[in-house]
Amino acid sequence: MELKVEIPEDVIFPPLPELSFICSGRITDSKCSGPSIFRDQDFITATASDLIASMSISGLIRSRLRGRKRERWLNYMTKYGIEIEPREFTAVLKTGSLVTIYADGLDFEDVAGNTIFKEFRVTGWETCIT
Repeated sequence: MELKVEIPEDVIFPPLPELSFICSGRITDSKCSGPSIFRDQDFITATASDLIASMSISGLIRSRLRGRKRERWLNYMTKYGIEIEPREFTAVLKTGSLVTIYADGLDFEDVAGNTIFKEFRVTGWETCIT
């Protein structure tokens, strides 16, 4: 059985559940004899006002997280260069978006890897800052 993936987003988006299986070339949550994909999801969410208050991902992590999760996210930030770019910051402020940054550990047939991605969700125009 072969899973054809043309771009990484074919596997990552939409985010997979914790345990998925590949059955007849399709990713599903129903168990079958095909290969499995384990997803260890870790994420942090911020609103426009959170970003204004902290002015950086580093500040957001330091102010909102504690303990092992804080240390893990500081490590992700350093290792993967996670940041909110100026155009992303502007877009969040203009649209009132909710930002979620995922740091996922994926394990596909005993081969482990990590993926980092940002999701921007417009939550409402009435709360926009112009």
